[in-house]
Amino acid sequence: MEEKERKKKLLKKRLAELFKDAGFKKLGSGWYLEHENHIVVLELQASSYSSLYYLNIKLYVRGLWGNSYPLDKELVRDMGNVSFTVVPPYDLGLDLENDLSDEERLYLLEKMARECVLPLAHKLLTAEGVFELYEEKLAGRNNLPFFDNVINELRRIRNKP
Repeated sequence: MEEKERKKKLLKKRLAELFKDAGFKKLGSGWYLEHENHIVVLELQASSYSSLYYLNIKLYVRGLWGNSYPLDKELVRDMGNVSFTVVPPYDLGLDLENDLSDEERLYLLEKMARECVLPLAHKLLTAEGVFELYEEKLAGRNNLPFFDNVINELRRIRNKP
């Protein structure tokens, strides 16, 4: 088996295990977790130009602008109400062109899940968590791409000032 193909299988297998252990369910080529009206979708996206992968995190909130968001694989392909990509230093394990050993790559993937992806996903599962992340952005403590119109619509449907 070619080395890049072996690394790709290792990457996909470990991410699937990490996300399954955290309660995510498989959805097409991604994974999802839902709570009440919130759906968090994780998408592993391959670069078109290299052996780099991106882990996209997407939030869908049922009821925003009247959307129901049925659970189907379109959720993995679409952008979500909020969408962002895991950034350095957490993305190092996703780069199959570096010379990491398997042990180093697995460690970095677990660290990415434990310190970045899973805590963020769990906050996104509630309106309160989304509002908290938005306030952190306004205070300069994160650079997540929350758009005012999404926050305002979420406040409207949750009747929060």
